[in-house]
Amino acid sequence: MNHTTLAAVNASMLKLAEDIRLSKNKEYSSEADALANFKKASTEYGVDPQVVLGIFMDKHLASIRTHIHIRQLGLEPKGTEPFRERIADAINYLLFLDALECEFQLSKSPDGCAGDLGVIGISLLNTEVKDV
Repeated sequence: MNHTTLAAVNASMLKLAEDIRLSKNKEYSSEADALANFKKASTEYGVDPQVVLGIFMDKHLASIRTHIHIRQLGLEPKGTEPFRERIADAINYLLFLDALECEFQLSKSPDGCAGDLGVIGISLLNTEVKDV
């Protein structure tokens, strides 16, 4: 695969991940908090929200590992959702993990990850975002 094709495939995957995140947004967020699902479960089970996210994400990673294993056996993997969607879901969970870590860092220091976000990020952190 050449670099141009790789860039197109990556852009397509990121677009798919975003589409999935937006379509499933209400499943894991509230109007006030885009990461509410992880935080609610963390309170219920007495663990860090990142632990909850890791457990949820592992389902997607297990599905990806199974697909790879079946392909290595020379078989055609079957599943209830297309393989690219499983990858897109895993990407979304990594992005949620990054957001939880950013939120944690910001709770410790106003500089937190805001420096990494630049001016746009700082304004986003100070703006309430509504569900789509």
